[in-house]
Amino acid sequence: MEKRRTDAPQPSAGAGSPKQTGQAWVPWGTSRCMSPSERSLSLGTRIGMAAAFLKAAGSRFVEELAQPQRSRGDVPPPGTVRIWARETTFHLEPHVALHLEDLVADLVAHDASRALRPGDRDSYMFRILSGRIRLAAPTVECLVARMLDKLEPKPLDEVSVQVEGRGLRLTGAVRLGPLRAPVLLAGPLDLDPDGRIAFVIRRLEVSGLRVGGLFDLLSGGLDRWLRLPPGGPVSAEGQRILLDPAGIVPSPRSEGRVCGLELGDGEMVLTYAGEAPPLPPSLAGDDTPAAWLHALGHDMHVGRMQMHDTHCHVVPLAPDAAWLDLSLDVLDEQLQAGRSRVVRRGELLVNLPGLDELAEAETRQH
Repeated sequence: MEKRRTDAPQPSAGAGSPKQTGQAWVPWGTSRCMSPSERSLSLGTRIGMAAAFLKAAGSRFVEELAQPQRSRGDVPPPGTVRIWARETTFHLEPHVALHLEDLVADLVAHDASRALRPGDRDSYMFRILSGRIRLAAPTVECLVARMLDKLEPKPLDEVSVQVEGRGLRLTGAVRLGPLRAPVLLAGPLDLDPDGRIAFVIRRLEVSGLRVGGLFDLLSGGLDRWLRLPPGGPVSAEGQRILLDPAGIVPSPRSEGRVCGLELGDGEMVLTYAGEAPPLPPSLAGDDTPAAWLHALGHDMHVGRMQMHDTHCHVVPLAPDAAWLDLSLDVLDEQLQAGRSRVVRRGELLVNLPGLDELAEAETRQH
């Protein structure tokens, strides 16, 4: 074998070429034991390279990993699913619908160890933080009539309620001692300082006769005459019947402070006070549709799926829909007829058909 000259020029340490160790020329891929100083240098070099990588590209990588948390807004309390809703009609029952014009609310589970089920109305509370709710006249009439009808003892029999202009017209039958007489109560709606809806009685008729001396007839007070149970959602003070907004709406039980009431054009609008949590940045763009509901927080069942750390965005199936229909009674059917897919790193995007679309689809199937 030819002896290699040690005084000859050495090749450069390029790819595939031998590397210089300070002791001898060793081809790439040849193993040998390194001294402690060499191992220390090698470790330091690796740490330096890693730091350089993180400085150059890693910060962007870490930022992208953290982005979903920042884009989801403030994290709601444990056991809570926070919703932001815009132009969403929330159907509680066939004749009861709340139109969430622009609302922020918390769905608070009674048992935080379990996933929230929207269809199980008694398992959570609807805590309204801020926004506006519109109730069409048929919904107002249904809710007030049913609220009075459920009281024990019943203040009136055969209750009927109609929205008239900026007030209500309430008819029924009242018991005056041994007698049972038809009665009519009418007047405007107002809001008292405690956030209760005040039905101010301006007109009273008994057996078709208009009564002028209201307090002469109602000796003992309106609450005693109507036999209103104490501590209930309906009470009376003077010439006013007071309705608790939380007691009007059926389950899920709701709470929130009403700071404004408007009645006109065939609807009642309730404005709720409170500091609304910031809107998630992903919903603040110009391309956001007119109607949507965004849910974030506690585990929640969505149809047959269970979401861990819920991050869900719901929009109408029809892209030009003016509002989003959401019904607790037929939510499973809506989900089956709609579309669901995962977008933006775990966020569930749900397209729901409107109730009219759902009814048309069922008609075509039959």
